[in-house]
Amino acid sequence: MVTKTVTVDGPRAFGFLLHQKLSDVPLEFAVPHNWESYQVTIQEIEDLLFGLATFGWCKVHDAMNF
Repeated sequence: MVTKTVTVDGPRAFGFLLHQKLSDVPLEFAVPHNWESYQVTIQEIEDLLFGLATFGWCKVHDAMNF
Protein backbone atom coordinates (compact mmCIF):
# COMPACT_ATOMS: atom_id res chain seq x y z
CA MET A 1 0.00 0.00 0.00
CA VAL A 2 1.30 3.46 -0.84
CA THR A 3 -0.19 6.58 0.71
CA LYS A 4 0.77 10.23 0.61
CA THR A 5 0.36 13.28 2.81
CA VAL A 6 1.52 16.86 3.06
CA THR A 7 3.71 17.80 6.02
CA VAL A 8 5.20 21.12 7.07
CA ASP A 9 8.29 20.03 5.11
CA GLY A 10 6.30 19.29 1.95
CA PRO A 11 4.70 16.20 0.41
CA ARG A 12 5.69 12.77 1.68
CA ALA A 13 4.82 9.26 0.50
CA PHE A 14 4.66 6.23 2.78
CA GLY A 15 4.88 2.59 1.71
CA PHE A 16 3.60 -0.37 3.71
CA LEU A 17 3.61 -4.11 3.12
CA LEU A 18 0.59 -5.90 4.55
CA HIS A 19 0.97 -9.50 5.67
CA GLN A 20 -1.77 -11.94 6.53
CA LYS A 21 -1.61 -15.52 7.78
CA LEU A 22 -3.85 -17.51 5.44
CA SER A 23 -3.23 -21.03 6.76
CA ASP A 24 -6.64 -21.12 8.47
CA VAL A 25 -8.55 -19.89 5.40
CA PRO A 26 -9.91 -23.02 3.70
CA LEU A 27 -11.17 -21.96 0.26
CA GLU A 28 -11.59 -18.20 0.17
CA PHE A 29 -9.68 -15.06 0.90
CA ALA A 30 -10.80 -13.31 4.07
CA VAL A 31 -9.44 -10.06 5.43
CA PRO A 32 -9.34 -10.37 9.21
CA HIS A 33 -8.61 -7.61 11.67
CA ASN A 34 -5.14 -8.95 12.43
CA TRP A 35 -3.35 -7.58 9.37
CA GLU A 36 0.23 -6.65 10.16
CA SER A 37 1.75 -3.67 8.41
CA TYR A 38 5.42 -2.98 7.88
CA GLN A 39 6.75 0.34 6.64
CA VAL A 40 9.12 -0.13 3.71
CA THR A 41 10.59 2.10 1.04
CA ILE A 42 8.56 2.86 -2.06
CA GLN A 43 11.43 1.31 -4.06
CA GLU A 44 10.92 -2.00 -2.22
CA ILE A 45 7.26 -2.04 -3.24
CA GLU A 46 8.13 -1.17 -6.83
CA ASP A 47 10.72 -3.99 -6.91
CA LEU A 48 8.09 -6.51 -5.75
CA LEU A 49 5.91 -5.58 -8.74
CA PHE A 50 8.60 -6.59 -11.30
CA GLY A 51 8.00 -3.57 -13.54
CA LEU A 52 4.19 -3.82 -13.58
CA ALA A 53 3.94 -0.38 -11.93
CA THR A 54 6.31 2.46 -11.18
CA PHE A 55 6.12 5.05 -8.43
CA GLY A 56 8.42 7.83 -9.65
CA TRP A 57 6.78 10.75 -7.81
CA CYS A 58 6.33 8.68 -4.65
CA LYS A 59 9.98 7.58 -4.66
CA VAL A 60 11.12 11.22 -4.82
CA HIS A 61 8.94 12.05 -1.80
CA ASP A 62 9.43 8.77 0.09
CA ALA A 63 9.29 9.55 3.82
CA MET A 64 11.79 6.75 4.51
CA ASN A 65 14.44 8.77 2.66
CA PHE A 66 14.14 11.90 4.82
